[in-house]
Amino acid sequence: MRTPKRTSTRGKYGEQALSDALQALAAGTSLKKAARDYGIPCKTLRRHRDNKVSTPGKIFLGGKRPTLSLEFEVELVSHIQNMERALFGLTTVDMRRLAFEFAERAKIEHKFNKDSKMAGNDWLRGFLSRHPVISLRSPQATSIGRAVGFNWPNVMQFCSSLITALPLPLCGIWTNQA
Repeated sequence: MRTPKRTSTRGKYGEQALSDALQALAAGTSLKKAARDYGIPCKTLRRHRDNKVSTPGKIFLGGKRPTLSLEFEVELVSHIQNMERALFGLTTVDMRRLAFEFAERAKIEHKFNKDSKMAGNDWLRGFLSRHPVISLRSPQATSIGRAVGFNWPNVMQFCSSLITALPLPLCGIWTNQA
């Protein structure tokens, strides 16, 4: 997500000052006095007082909202972590495609690129900044320690984590339920 240089003073007073001013209005302070005391424009304070904004007491600048709601993003983070536990690393392109597929399957209205079937770089940067538990690394060559560690118990652990991460209809093959 690009961070443009701020050129206005809109919303500089902060949400705390806005909520304090709204409490002062509820206590009986006049609109002009509360606006002057807390440094908030009268029109802004009146809009919040009269509930003519979508979320009274909150400041949103720019009009841009995340494409996916918080609950969907948490579900996506959980899916990504399950894939990482199954040793299936994701690149930035994989994550962008996964987000597009997720939005399409959940029938969420989005502005992702329908031609490339991917979310944008700005969405990815914003998503990673909102969820610092996810970190992306570029792939590296396999070390000798990993090559030596490729043994039967490790393969079985991989298969069991794969089954829990990606429940497939053929899971009976791995769990001897066929």
